[in-house]
Amino acid sequence: MKSLAAFSLLTLAAVAPGIASADEGLSFSGGATLASKYVGSSGTKYSNGVAFQPWVELGYNGAYVNLWTSNMQRAVAGNGQEYDLTLGYRGTTGTYDYNVGYVRYYYSDPSDNCCGEYFGEVSAPANQDLTLGVHVSYDPNSDVLDTRLMGDYTLTDRIGLGATFGRLSQDGATYGTVYGSYKINDAISLSATYHDSDETVPYGVFAVDYAF
Repeated sequence: MKSLAAFSLLTLAAVAPGIASADEGLSFSGGATLASKYVGSSGTKYSNGVAFQPWVELGYNGAYVNLWTSNMQRAVAGNGQEYDLTLGYRGTTGTYDYNVGYVRYYYSDPSDNCCGEYFGEVSAPANQDLTLGVHVSYDPNSDVLDTRLMGDYTLTDRIGLGATFGRLSQDGATYGTVYGSYKINDAISLSATYHDSDETVPYGVFAVDYAF
């Protein structure tokens, strides 16, 4: 499952400034993350070592298709690879940004067209520096609803802070993250994230993000 802040509306502008909004026509963007480990949004660890996570996206007037991948073993490519294919639509209504769609998860070695999730996300500025949002996703195969509250705070034009708190409907497990980021330039940023949940031990993840 895709890592925490990969394509949240709250972090999209900082991570991928090339992604177009609903009225900007055809767009193409991409990038990659090099992380100390792969930890999913609910705190599950998917790799024991360094994770390399490239992505590409093609968009048109708000509609988009996105391909994201990550290794799930110590090798940064090859066996144990995850591929996430997302079809979605994002836009703005008044002061609210939204993102809705469907993501499908594929795995190699062994090959598995695993499952998918429908998702929706809305965010809005609380003030000049603070943005709040909510993310909801549903996996019909396992009948799991994932609800997540999110907040991002812009400390300076280069430094950002954020936190999430979520709950899974299947067993009522809760999870949360606290993270900070430093923007080196328009293409490169650094981040540190602390993950904790009812079902896993805490993890710290350090990452370098590149986007064009």
